[in-house]
Amino acid sequence: MKKIIQMAALALSLSACTTTPSASVTEDTGLRLLVGSYNPADTTAIQVYSFDEESGDFNLLQEISGIDNPSFLCANSEGNTIYAVSEFDDPEPTALHAFHFNKADGSMEMFSSQANNAGAPCNIIVSPLGDYVACANYWGGSMTLFPLTEDGQLSEPTTVQYEGQGPHANQTQPHVHAINFTPDNKYLLANDLGLDCIHVYPLNVREKGDTIPLIDQQNGYDVKVDAGAGPRHLCWTPDGKFAYAIAELSGQLFTFSYQNEKLELINSIVADTIQGGGSADIHITNDGKFLYASHRLKGDGISIYRVNAENGDLQRVGYQTTGIHPRNFALTPNNKFLLVACRDTNEIQIFARDAETGLLTDTGKKITFNKPVFVKFME
Repeated sequence: MKKIIQMAALALSLSACTTTPSASVTEDTGLRLLVGSYNPADTTAIQVYSFDEESGDFNLLQEISGIDNPSFLCANSEGNTIYAVSEFDDPEPTALHAFHFNKADGSMEMFSSQANNAGAPCNIIVSPLGDYVACANYWGGSMTLFPLTEDGQLSEPTTVQYEGQGPHANQTQPHVHAINFTPDNKYLLANDLGLDCIHVYPLNVREKGDTIPLIDQQNGYDVKVDAGAGPRHLCWTPDGKFAYAIAELSGQLFTFSYQNEKLELINSIVADTIQGGGSADIHITNDGKFLYASHRLKGDGISIYRVNAENGDLQRVGYQTTGIHPRNFALTPNNKFLLVACRDTNEIQIFARDAETGLLTDTGKKITFNKPVFVKFME
């Protein structure tokens, strides 16, 4: 039975804000910051900020309630529709939600919801044609594919289910944790933390509005990584020649080449040198010169690497400590700042970034919010 979760309220009053802006930011800054959390629907679950990417100052614009545990959000290509997961370990209450997004004032209005029916939806992405939302389900061990109507509403999903386990104690089943598309928009990649692989599927040749399925499952294949590694998140170099995946369990950074439409593992290094077993997120700068990866559970922080554009090799140049349990983080579009969501210290730290060295400096500015786990900039 389809379970639709309705929005209870939109808390728009800035008088109820629990975060003090660092300084005044003009509303026409053009940059909006979305913050997701592990908060229940009857409290503030999503915040929207105006963020000045030159100074690092910010203003709280909106507080959104009515959605449980929006731990990951994505946007359509136009930036006027936001999709958010409602994450629970139990599949029964899990769902995806669609919001109209007003960039001018940061307001969000829910207009569509659809049951996910798979445990712990933790990552979502809109398809290249903008007619599907693909969702990774950690406890579901699956991927759900939601067709979108012409106006962006979520339709009943299909499920791609995986079977098996890995050698690590946390790999008793498949754990799909992230979904990406190749830069040429020809393949879908699904990182499976439980099976130590990346599932690769060709995209079917389609036009928007076609009833042809998004992916060609029959011709899919797996790219394996080291046993017990647990690949979690992935990012691409700006030229699309290399991809990097951070492994949660082993703390390895895997480098892949992408040539002639083929993804191939070429090497790996250890990023989590103290073996905390909680590596989380990964991002690369717009110029492709530096790579950052977050680590939790021990020595919480961000490892920093210089990228060799010719062969994709990584050289470690530094490590920046953070608050407790850094999960998702984001670079500002101009790459001057890096913001880290630290779940267990209830803060989003704002670090200034040196463009020459790649090193980070704590600005002392931070956004205080209960259990933040996701940050995303909207240009």
